[in-house]
Amino acid sequence: MLRLSLLLALVVSACDSGTADSQRLFEDRALLSPVEGITRVDADGVVRERDPSDWQIGPLYRARYEFAFPPSPNPVSKSQESLSFSLAALGSTAGTLQVSVIQGNRAGALELVPVEGGRCQVTTSAPVCSLDLFPSQIDYTNTGGLYRLVILDGRGIVSYGDVQVNP
Repeated sequence: MLRLSLLLALVVSACDSGTADSQRLFEDRALLSPVEGITRVDADGVVRERDPSDWQIGPLYRARYEFAFPPSPNPVSKSQESLSFSLAALGSTAGTLQVSVIQGNRAGALELVPVEGGRCQVTTSAPVCSLDLFPSQIDYTNTGGLYRLVILDGRGIVSYGDVQVNP
């Protein structure tokens, strides 16, 4: 019986280790892969063209969250009201989600900068995180372009994707 318990413990830890490794690779892609391509979504939240690297849920979060709809419209123009998305918590998931944008700092390094107004609380009684972000909150250069948005929960990256802001 002790051998079976030890074997089971090894299998469980290997699965946890594999998921943790997959999550680390997912987070590396979020932070280090080129910002290119977008999932094109119309103003009604209908995906018109999918970029396979955008808006996936990280391996540690797949049983916890799913997109009701990804950020839309994408591309977004500065004259449009907002970029909206909705992320639903599954089961008894609760926590705070924060949207950040990857920006270059003065030293040329990349950093995650929280988007003002890009924070929401998910609870079992309010299991949906719906946010409306103004393009000016994302487009820190005020020139338009592609931006990587990252959704975090304080422990890791839940999802990420690229957004096109048109002038």
